[in-house]
Amino acid sequence: MKVTVNASSDNDHLKYIRIEGNDLEPMSGTFDVDYANLTLSPVTDDGLYVKLDCAGTALGNSFLIAIPAATYAAGITMTIVDENGHYQIIERKTPFTAEPGKVYASEVVFEPTGTYVDGGIYTAADFRAFTLAADGGVIVPYDGIVSSSETTDGDYSEWVNGDGEVVLMNDIKIGTVGWTNTESGIADMRVNSIANWKGVFNGNGHTITVESLTTPIFINLFGTVKNLTVEGAADLRTPRALGAAIVAQLQEGGRLYEVDNRIDLEVRDESLSDGATLGGLCARAFGGSIESCTNYGNISYEATDAVNGSAGHVVYAGGLVARVGIASSDQQLSQTVTIKRCANEGNISINSQVLTNYLAAGGFVGRVRGLAPVDANLLEIENCVNNGNVSMNGPSSSSLWTPNLGSGAGGFIGMSAHMTSLSGYAIITFPYGGSDVYGDGYAILLDNCVNNGIVEASVCGANTSTSSNRVRTCVGGMCGVMFGSVAKHAVIRNCKNYGKLVAGFDVGSAGSARSSMYHIIGGLVGYGGCVDMSGCVVKATLGDPSLMRNVFAIGGLFGSMYNLSSVSDCNVFADIYYSGIYVGGFDGVSGGATENWRYAGFINGNTSKLLRTDSFSALAGSFFTGCSVGGTINYNTVKTGTTYSGSVSVTADNLSDYVCCYDDLNNESFMSSVSVSSLNYWNGIE
Repeated sequence: MKVTVNASSDNDHLKYIRIEGNDLEPMSGTFDVDYANLTLSPVTDDGLYVKLDCAGTALGNSFLIAIPAATYAAGITMTIVDENGHYQIIERKTPFTAEPGKVYASEVVFEPTGTYVDGGIYTAADFRAFTLAADGGVIVPYDGIVSSSETTDGDYSEWVNGDGEVVLMNDIKIGTVGWTNTESGIADMRVNSIANWKGVFNGNGHTITVESLTTPIFINLFGTVKNLTVEGAADLRTPRALGAAIVAQLQEGGRLYEVDNRIDLEVRDESLSDGATLGGLCARAFGGSIESCTNYGNISYEATDAVNGSAGHVVYAGGLVARVGIASSDQQLSQTVTIKRCANEGNISINSQVLTNYLAAGGFVGRVRGLAPVDANLLEIENCVNNGNVSMNGPSSSSLWTPNLGSGAGGFIGMSAHMTSLSGYAIITFPYGGSDVYGDGYAILLDNCVNNGIVEASVCGANTSTSSNRVRTCVGGMCGVMFGSVAKHAVIRNCKNYGKLVAGFDVGSAGSARSSMYHIIGGLVGYGGCVDMSGCVVKATLGDPSLMRNVFAIGGLFGSMYNLSSVSDCNVFADIYYSGIYVGGFDGVSGGATENWRYAGFINGNTSKLLRTDSFSALAGSFFTGCSVGGTINYNTVKTGTTYSGSVSVTADNLSDYVCCYDDLNNESFMSSVSVSSLNYWNGIE
């Protein structure tokens, strides 16, 4: 190319001119030459630009710059820098074919747009060169907790500025982000992706647009990524898809700060028999922090081919993180994962009609499971908001559901528990300890968070018998399933749910009446224990007024509550729509029309029969104090061939009858088993 650079207001001498293909075509390095046909074939693809050093040359001169004869499908980009660091980037997006032996003239006026920073990333070629240097071609530890000292990285020192940061200086558009070989699950070379990032990547308020994202940009994040937006398109087709726009595995010390994702993550490949792990920002988190970040991308998984299902099939989907913690045979400890001042605006959707173990979908986190240090929370979410809808649909046939396991959907967390079986009942066991200890789950904190999204779930149970294999599908405004530890409870404080909660099948649709009835709805927690709530508000519709779906239990705070839980200073105003066997308010079933509906209440829906024990002794140590309730219970149920329907309005005079569930097996009232004090009426006006 013959390039003439004319002066405008800037008369400084030139430093260099650089030319690159916008589709990252090889432009320098080693080529094979076919002299007969006058063609070039690159031997390597790491020479992404040609650069002419013209230091000390005055403006107004012409320069001959050799480029490979080739087709540049997305055009070319020219970067001009003068001796004082002033620069101009000229991007030509029209496809361009450079023919052998031909000279192409280009005349430009040098009009600098800023001062060039050595090491700054200005173009897609810069980013590709940086990731190649930082990655170093190392093998990536792909699945599990890894310490920074156990990993290696490349030499990217030429890209680091005086503040120790790698800085993105412009919005850039890159092609593929992913691995060159995904068959083994571990690749020898990545494209626009870094195995182990320990430094500081500063997006500087700019955007990276990705044409095809197949794996996250950062595989293991030990360092910091900040001030960055990622947008574009994803193509997730790797085995057991590990999908996220930014990070595959957030490790101890890793930090995402002011990072936004605008890429929709969709998995439609029915060959993914093992399921998927999909998070808007991060697929897995074993430590580290996420602060002031927002996910705008929709996340969806769909598998409809039952033949491809397997008993190990699990799907975790979260607006920010798919899974927190790790289930490992050597009992690795996860560190506390903190999420602060973040938002999710994307919708989360799972539709898995294959043989399934677990499904978990949350506006922020899909699944929480793992060991944390003593006296530490495994997960902390503070000052956050979810505006995205969460939808979870599992197999509609009981033959496609693995017995004794469960699923959860929540405005913030899908499931925080280790679900297993004992005597035919889904319970919570001490993680990896080998012995069953009720309530020993995971210590997490939800503080000052708001859910505005609709949460709904519909999954058929595995077995229709009355005494075994009762698979739970749980929906909660904050968390579908939440079990804390006996030693350290899970805590929900100052949180609000305004989102509508729906679960169950339409009466008479797929699945038997019994297998479809094991759906639980809780205004804050669907199914839980060792949970302390304080200062919370639920103002929402619980249940579906149009379908009157068949649901086992509905509660204003808990759908079904286990032992050692406390509720203080919480307000509930709910319109409950119950159809099926049982109904309640704070917890699930109350007195009142006990012959028509059993497990619906304004605090708790159910505490008996759904659990291993068959009496309210399971509630030992629980209490409610300083709470206010109000709203209506609308019911349409069938008992021994008789249909009961109607509506009950809760007032100051009758509210104690509709607070919690009633144990019809032992004729025990909830009020006689749990300490309840300072119960008041609330009209729903905040």
